[in-house]
Amino acid sequence: MEMELKRLEALTDEIVRDFTTMHTKSSAMRSTNESTHTRVLYLSVLSMLILVSFAVWQVLYLRRYFKSKKLIE
Repeated sequence: MEMELKRLEALTDEIVRDFTTMHTKSSAMRSTNESTHTRVLYLSVLSMLILVSFAVWQVLYLRRYFKSKKLIE
């Protein structure tokens, strides 16, 4: 009977250690997920700004080009 209780105690200690490890890993994964989300958001905003900048530059360049060729006023 005593051996069975010691085995059960060891088993419960192992389960508690496993849950503690899972909680620690979960916290680390959550932190990684949040930082990745933030970086993706900033990169997306930067990409959109670059895209809009190139579009504006292209319109201005073409307008100047066509004015020099006397195709528009």
